[in-house]
Amino acid sequence: MGWMTAHGVDGKRLEAAGFGPGRPVAPNDSEPNRLANRRVEFHITNLEVKP
Repeated sequence: MGWMTAHGVDGKRLEAAGFGPGRPVAPNDSEPNRLANRRVEFHITNLEVKP
């Protein structure tokens, strides 16, 4: 969020949530899978909002 707000995105339009080990996309049984679990996801929820 810090990077996005520093580059012009209004912070009121953003929400952050951390899930840690609770919601992996792959089992943490190998280095490639652990790399897959280190990620940032963006979910656009309202396409009607104009910048």
